[in-house]
Amino acid sequence: MAIKDADKKEHYQKGLTLVHGNMEFVEGGGLCQLSNLLFQIFLNSPLTIVERHTHRVKDFPDPMEETLKGIDATIAEGFLDLKVKNNTTSTFQICITFDEEYIYGKLLCNEPNINIFCIKNKNLQYFKKDQKIYEQVDIYREEIQNGVIIKEEKLYTNITQIGYPLPDTVKIIEKEDFKNE
Repeated sequence: MAIKDADKKEHYQKGLTLVHGNMEFVEGGGLCQLSNLLFQIFLNSPLTIVERHTHRVKDFPDPMEETLKGIDATIAEGFLDLKVKNNTTSTFQICITFDEEYIYGKLLCNEPNINIFCIKNKNLQYFKKDQKIYEQVDIYREEIQNGVIIKEEKLYTNITQIGYPLPDTVKIIEKEDFKNE
């Protein structure tokens, strides 16, 4: 993802972005790495996601099989935002730092939080439509207090096109058999 109309005079640096299936360095490119990090942080907090957009195509397989699917948030200036709302009585502060290789982020709170949040995938399916393969998965968040799940909520259903070959072991459902709940 690249920021629309970004250039050097707007203080954007070049970053890696997929352009028509090819990796290129463009001004404002790669900012979805930051939006993805922020999204991960927000999912693992009591904050409410108000607006979030997935990439149209997932171009790379997950690095590990146990990686959560559908955890993605892209942004585009003037078009796509990542927005959260604080429905709690607490005050939060986002802290982001960088080094040469990594982005680090954490969410600070003015009150201690005894609850833990756990993100889970459910109902992962792959389906074929118009000769394209799609991944669909439900994203749930569990809120855990003293080792007991006190709340489980479905946050959203993520559907994205897969832009790489899937292993032969993955079952792909034909669209007419596919159930979209």
